[in-house]
Amino acid sequence: MDKILVADDDKDVVDRIAEYLQEEGFGVSKVFDGMDALKKIQREAFDLVILNVALPTVDGVEICRQIRSATKGPIILVSEKNKEIEKVLGFELGADDYVTKPFGVFEFVARVKAHLRRESRHYGASGNGQDGSHLFQKGDLVININAYEVLVEQKPVVMTTKEFQILQYLMKNKKIVLTREQIYSAVWGDHFSDFNTVTVHIKSIRKKLGNYGSLIKTIWGVGYQFLG
Repeated sequence: MDKILVADDDKDVVDRIAEYLQEEGFGVSKVFDGMDALKKIQREAFDLVILNVALPTVDGVEICRQIRSATKGPIILVSEKNKEIEKVLGFELGADDYVTKPFGVFEFVARVKAHLRRESRHYGASGNGQDGSHLFQKGDLVININAYEVLVEQKPVVMTTKEFQILQYLMKNKKIVLTREQIYSAVWGDHFSDFNTVTVHIKSIRKKLGNYGSLIKTIWGVGYQFLG
């Protein structure tokens, strides 16, 4: 049974999300402030974490920053505001999704299931490049799909699950121009329309790859291409 932590100071929202997730067969833990969320995460392992950005004591973005290095599981940020800077910061710190209140609970649960489904597929199968190789090397850049590892100048690059999955998908389809919709559907496993999420993740990947970020080329008006 997948275990999910729901951290939000709105008890009604927490109870409603928890009720629907439990009906889907998930184990759910509920907390209502940031400090309790951190303590819970330190004591227990969760397959997915849902964090309100505006949690009291410790906000959701700070929790995301603190726990991302210790967990590869999906993190969903929830906010009352649709601020791009807040969204970008969340993604750069390792969040996998950003949902704005009010939201439909059925769509929200579908997002949770899609994240967990993609996570299960990722760890249940070995990744291969288009030529059948799991290893890509160019200069001082090494990407090892099977080892879930990226090295630049022999130094490990920390990437979120979604960032690595995007990079893997681009590698598998190197030199092919992929639309944001194709990337979103392949990595998130659904057809939601927030394709700006892909743009933000690509920006973060490029930043982490340093000089090798240029391997991901923007095809204006279309999407992205991994030059390989």
